[in-house]
Amino acid sequence: MMGITLPLDKICLRSGILCDSCQRKISEGMVRGDELEVLKALADAEQALSGFEGRYVGSITHGGTLVILIESRGPVPRRLRRELSSRLRQFSEVLVARYSRDLVETINSLIEPSRILGADEIYAPDGLTYKVLRADKRDSRIIARLEPVLKEVSRRLYKREILIEYSEGRERRPRVGPEKSDIKSSLERLGL
Repeated sequence: MMGITLPLDKICLRSGILCDSCQRKISEGMVRGDELEVLKALADAEQALSGFEGRYVGSITHGGTLVILIESRGPVPRRLRRELSSRLRQFSEVLVARYSRDLVETINSLIEPSRILGADEIYAPDGLTYKVLRADKRDSRIIARLEPVLKEVSRRLYKREILIEYSEGRERRPRVGPEKSDIKSSLERLGL
């Protein structure tokens, strides 16, 4: 069956009256009370979608921005993003991310169409480990605006601190033309 798997019954969410099982999930802390509006919006928006299958992972609020994380095999449809933005107008911005166990993949889905070019680990003297994400300098305006949200997502979901660095893009390897074939063969013999 296609659709979005939610932790509460969709009938309960649409009607606004929770059954004992759904109420127990909230009382036991399996679902936060502030997630009810998000889950209701997902249950309602799902009716407008066809052919999408996913599982709700969670939501994070930072400032006026709401991040909704959905685990799916394919990309999250733009139509779902628009539906949720229109249903959750109390937030200044609603971001829907494709959740992955890999931090960089989740971050990439939040900053689309920008991309993280690479990631490294830095071990600080105080014992903390930071994940340094490299992005293209041309995307710095978009990513810098979302940086506090990206750091919050990283802390809450992955228990990692991130730093974002900007570079001039991918370094290009120089091409060796036919006139430089003698240099090319020398470099190959040296393993370079």
